[in-house]
Amino acid sequence: MRLYISESKNSKTLYVIKSFRKNGKSTSKIVERLGSYDEIKERIGELDPVEWAKQYIEELNEKERKQQREISAKFSTLKQIKKDRKVFYGGGYLFLQRIYYNLGIDKICREIETRYETDFDLSEILSRLIYCKMLEPSPDIGTLEYSRLFIEQSYFTQSQINRALSILSREMDNIQAELYQNSKQLFKRKVDEVFYSSSNFYLKLELSDKYKRRKAIKEGSTGPVSQIGLYVDNNSLPMGFTISQRESKGRSTIKSIEKKISENLAESKFVVCTDESLFSPRNFKGNEDSPAYFITNQSIKTLGIRLRDWACDPTGWSLAGSGEVYDLRNLNYSTDYEKIFYKERKIEKRGIEQRLINTFSIKEKEAIQALRQDQIDRARQLIASGSMQIHPRRRDDNRRFVRHQYNSADGEISATIVLSVGQRQLKQQMQYDGFSAVRTNLLDDVPSILRIKKGRSKIDEMFGSLKPEYKEASSLLQRGERIKAHFLVCFLSLTIFRVMEASLEYKYTFQEIIGTLQQLYFFNITGEGYVPAYIRTELTDCLHEVVGFQTDYEIISNERMKNIIFASKY
Repeated sequence: MRLYISESKNSKTLYVIKSFRKNGKSTSKIVERLGSYDEIKERIGELDPVEWAKQYIEELNEKERKQQREISAKFSTLKQIKKDRKVFYGGGYLFLQRIYYNLGIDKICREIETRYETDFDLSEILSRLIYCKMLEPSPDIGTLEYSRLFIEQSYFTQSQINRALSILSREMDNIQAELYQNSKQLFKRKVDEVFYSSSNFYLKLELSDKYKRRKAIKEGSTGPVSQIGLYVDNNSLPMGFTISQRESKGRSTIKSIEKKISENLAESKFVVCTDESLFSPRNFKGNEDSPAYFITNQSIKTLGIRLRDWACDPTGWSLAGSGEVYDLRNLNYSTDYEKIFYKERKIEKRGIEQRLINTFSIKEKEAIQALRQDQIDRARQLIASGSMQIHPRRRDDNRRFVRHQYNSADGEISATIVLSVGQRQLKQQMQYDGFSAVRTNLLDDVPSILRIKKGRSKIDEMFGSLKPEYKEASSLLQRGERIKAHFLVCFLSLTIFRVMEASLEYKYTFQEIIGTLQQLYFFNITGEGYVPAYIRTELTDCLHEVVGFQTDYEIISNERMKNIIFASKY
């Protein structure tokens, strides 16, 4: 800041002005009107107004250097805002950027760039792809458009994004390997047990190469099918993934994943977690040197009659840490609400001797019943409105509860279909509420199996958080290699989120963390700085503690914002 003296015929007026750069050009603004010569002399006495003003401005500059200056801004109710001027910026990406650089992803990109002739910054493009996937996952808003909301502006083009995706696809395995090694330097990986699971993703695009084959999907339409195999450590932190085309239902990527894990983690116990539809005996027989272990979900409804009766029998249940035998009919709702009861027996299925472990939870039963009641209420509303279509499209469709009656009251065939909620269907489903079964060849005690089963739920949660990303693939992904890059970006996004979740000690849910980051906006005052336009909460305080910088001051000067950006990278 410096002194500016405006002279007229009869007086001189002193101002504090500040120079800054805007859109690459130097400009200045009035920070404060100190007053005319006469006004200042009336306030300060015999001192020279110019010398006093210079001393006052030096004090302001010193406070600004120490980030202690109070800032005032003037706005006019008559002055129209400038056309196309942007004053609102997103800052949530800065917290993700801190983890991105901590994991060394920028260095991985720098190393990759040495092998390619590029006219763009690969790390800049990859980081923006990751931040945009996490903060604005809608496919309707592109990376270029959304990244313009960030405080740091990006200058790459869509053509450069496409070429970067091709490079990322070819370097997919290398990036995963380097990322895993970098993560081990940040925190201790718990790899005594490694969990693997896979899921199918149905892309709405007609793809080239081997991705062009089409399969029937659950909803009854058709679309290219890809399968992603994800493996995580015992702390639910992602370790790597593979992607392959699904040729037929039940085929999986398990064998290739297991080989990759065995080469790098020879001392680890490899536990494959699958749904029954992906279970294949050849994937789990293993060998003497490297036995393969599995835990697969088992639908009680598909068991034989004797096993179904055993699974739903209220007698003969156990509880971890207790030697008692429990009867489910005698449980106490208040004291047993959080407890998980279990029973087990040996079975042989698909030529493999295994254990069938069944669990029961009052809490789970209540959650399932509440969800079903909500679906029944919606089905009744559709019936009452007359907009109900006859047949359900999915297994979890509300219409599965609807009974279709084709006969009139006198027994004659009716021309109209009478719809009602089928009580018989409800009764059949309710008998399994609260029960859950798995099959496994692990020899661990049941509480350990249940803990691993809980780890499987974490993997399912990861797939659930990423499925919208895969399902709504961008229309830019017209090549198989770019589809791979899309999966890679989503995997890196998931890894960054899990690291952040672990840093927050798992106190907050996915929705809470991402929702907060999405709302971290700042209002820019030209030449002065950024005013936080978000609500300070306990979660924002924890986020600041994790990353090591603060953005929750009443106003953040331009100089301080530069320091924050620097702190988010180094």
